[in-house]
This record gives sequence, structure tokens and C-alpha cells, in this order.
Amino acid sequence: MSSSNRDLLRILVSLREPDEPKNACHIHISCDATASKNKSLNRQSFFFLQFIKMNLSRVTILFLAILFQETLFLAMGDREFIENTCKGTPSYNLCLSILLANPKSQDANLTGLALIVVDAVKNEGVKTLQQIHALKKSLPELTATLMQCGDVYNTIMHVNVPLTINALNLGNPKFGEDGMADTTIESQTCERSFKEHGQTSPLTNMNKDMEDVANVARAIIRMLL
Repeated sequence: MSSSNRDLLRILVSLREPDEPKNACHIHISCDATASKNKSLNRQSFFFLQFIKMNLSRVTILFLAILFQETLFLAMGDREFIENTCKGTPSYNLCLSILLANPKSQDANLTGLALIVVDAVKNEGVKTLQQIHALKKSLPELTATLMQCGDVYNTIMHVNVPLTINALNLGNPKFGEDGMADTTIESQTCERSFKEHGQTSPLTNMNKDMEDVANVARAIIRMLL
């Protein structure tokens, strides 16, 4: 082939239209139909997913409503049980405040409620012993009497409370009642010791609180006899 012919061929090749992409549509009507079909499928999928979501939402709401209703009924039953129990104690409001403040009361039986109040007795003992320790420093003239009260509350903490807890756990409420009865006597002993020494008690309120809580615990334990 002559050089002039080669040049002519090269020019013709350069002027040729570029190839269409492999995936290009040769028939525009077919492309439009395919796009329309895809759009229809996407719309159907969208409505189907919306339908599923709506029905799942209804099922979820129904389930939560049933669960809430059952929880409410159980809570009402527990509350009624607690209220009826506290009505049998010398201090209804105190009993109710102690039990409702403890989440364990929600599914506790009578022994469980008694143990909760005994634990409140223990807490009162801890607070009173801390106060006795502080008063020895701020009121040194009362040290001797405060030491007597310290012995009294140590007896409550290390003898009466453990005795009562063990008795309840072992199913022997009579010994538990005795432990709480002695606790009320001990708190009265502490209060009386100040009067015997001609002193004004700085522990009157705490001794009364201990006596009241112990009496509530004792009353609940008596229900187990």
C-alpha cells in the first residue's frame, strides 16, 4: 500500500463515529419501558416496607400495652399487700415509707417485708452510733452516758439484728420477735440513762426513731406466728 493510501485510510479511521457503550439502549422505547418497570418495582417495594412497618408498630404497641397492663395489675396487687400489712403495725405511714422505698418489697412475701424493716432498724443503729461518736467530741461532759448508749446500740447491732435476721431466714419468727422487742427496750434504756444522770438527752429523736421502726418490724414478725 502506497504512503498516500495509508494516509487516506488513517484520516477515514479518525473521522469514524465512536462506538456506543455496550450497555447503551439501541431502542429508546425499550429503555423507557425498562425504567418504568424498575420504578414500579421500587414503588411496590416501598409500599410493602411501609405496610410491614405499620403492622409491626401496631404489634409492638399492642404488646407494650398488654405488658403495661400486667405490670400495673401486679404493682397494684403488691401495693395492696404492703398496705394491708402496714395496717397491722403501730405506725402505718412509717411502715409504708420504709417498704415502698425498697424495690425488694415489690415481690416480697411477709417474711421479706419483715426483713426489709429489720434492715431499716440496722440503718437506724448505724446512724445513732455515728452520732454518739460525734457527740463524745462535741459534748465531752456527756461522755460517760454516751458510752452507755454506745454499748446499748452495739447490742442492737451485733446481737438483736443478726438474731432476728437468722430467725426469720430459718422460719422461727418467735425469736425474731424477741430480738425486736429487746431493741425497743434498749433504745428506751439509752434515753432513760440521761435522765438518771440529770442530763438532757441529745439522742431523744434518734432513740424514738429506733423504737418506732423496731415496733413496726416486731408487728410484722408477729403476723408470721
